[in-house]
Amino acid sequence: MWKTCLGTNGFIARKLYGYDYSPEEILDHAQEMEYDGIEVHSQFDPFPNQDDDVAITIYAEKIISRGMEVAGIQAQITKGKIFSEQPEERKAWTQSAIGQVEFCHKLGGVQCGFWPAARQPDLPDQVLVSRLSEAFIPVAERAENLNIMITIEPEPVQIDYSYEIAAQIVDTVGSSHFQFIYDCAHAEVMVGDALETVTEFGHYIGHVHFCDSDGTVRCEDGASQTSTHLAAGDGTLDLSSILKTLHKTGYNRWLQVDVWESPNPIDCSHRTKLFVDSVLSTL
Repeated sequence: MWKTCLGTNGFIARKLYGYDYSPEEILDHAQEMEYDGIEVHSQFDPFPNQDDDVAITIYAEKIISRGMEVAGIQAQITKGKIFSEQPEERKAWTQSAIGQVEFCHKLGGVQCGFWPAARQPDLPDQVLVSRLSEAFIPVAERAENLNIMITIEPEPVQIDYSYEIAAQIVDTVGSSHFQFIYDCAHAEVMVGDALETVTEFGHYIGHVHFCDSDGTVRCEDGASQTSTHLAAGDGTLDLSSILKTLHKTGYNRWLQVDVWESPNPIDCSHRTKLFVDSVLSTL
């Protein structure tokens, strides 16, 4: 059965809600809730230099020493633009992305997520698919060599703003180690039916961000203006059926409890993890 991980991306909304958790507090919470692993984000706990093996070992050990695994990373790209008209800019992005795949491998992770760029409404879909696919092909090749699953996440505010666009990119790259993230909240907002999205796009799912949703976008000043992520039971989704349908598709990778921009991420994590455990025990 799937392993569960907590995403530290859910704890970076300090300025939005005024909380201030330390990495140690979050890791202690995850250990207490019996998560199997952690999906790390650089804005919560800055990544060490990807060439500093000693620092990387120390970073990973904070998680491993608590009996958990590094499930994967949310990549930090420092060079280039994936959608640029300039080929050298796209190549720089690709090299930075390959470096993040290698960093993920050094940490012991098996999942490396990419959010390539914000939505580009002036960029035709055909050009968007072509440029992103071209940039990801070498990244996927390196990921396959290291047995790392790399993913993009269809999201309303992202350059891959629809499931259809994301599927075209995945199909064009054509790698068994390149798929996309299924996020319950984004699926509900973008498709209108989070459960049906699993059925329609199940064979593209390489990673899961799990949460409840009410189908709205979080619009507060300072928020990311993307899909509202809620604790299990606070939204309108049939989360039990979503998990059971995922199981039927044969999905067998990590399930991340996603507390993105929750006003109370600890409580959100606590309640969603308990719900996930209750359903998984019946599968």
